[in-house]
Amino acid sequence: MVNRRPLIVLGSLITAMTFSSGVLLVLEPGPINPPPSVINLSAQAAFGRADTALFDTSKPISGDRWKAIVVYESGSLDGFSIGTDGQSNHREAPDYHFLIRSDHHGSPGTIQRGFRWNQQKNGSCATGPYHHWYNQNSIGICLMADSNRQALTVSQKRSLITLIHRLQQRFHIRPGHVLLQRDVDSTISIGKHFPVAWFRGQLLADTP
Repeated sequence: MVNRRPLIVLGSLITAMTFSSGVLLVLEPGPINPPPSVINLSAQAAFGRADTALFDTSKPISGDRWKAIVVYESGSLDGFSIGTDGQSNHREAPDYHFLIRSDHHGSPGTIQRGFRWNQQKNGSCATGPYHHWYNQNSIGICLMADSNRQALTVSQKRSLITLIHRLQQRFHIRPGHVLLQRDVDSTISIGKHFPVAWFRGQLLADTP
């Protein structure tokens, strides 16, 4: 008679291992930090998927919430993130709503949407005598750039203006309310390579 005991033991062992693997798979935690939300507006059709990526936020957007746009510079060409998960325990600059990356960090023309925009939180980057108002009512866009050392790249300029146009049209923000950091805080000067005249001339004059 064939001894079936080894087969029974082996079968029980395989069953136990399969069950344990299934339990571990179910209990396996998801990623702690979700990947950044990256938008390439220049590659999208006008008012198509790009607008979905911009305005499909986890907290609904109030139509009259945002009254101005302020453009900042990181002052550094080194890479950093603005995070989408609301955590600030890793290398990031979480004060801004959007970050336009340099060509050296990610694909040219990419815009990173931060957790402050996704959750419709106040900014935390404005300085100067009216910083409370600007942090509460303005959309902060950070350029990963230092225009004291070098000019913006073509892709950064294109992405900056495209993003601003989308925001102007959505929130009816007139050009007089699209500002540079020096307009908010007079103690901060603009870099000598920043194309101020070009920037002003690109803003939408009318946002019905």
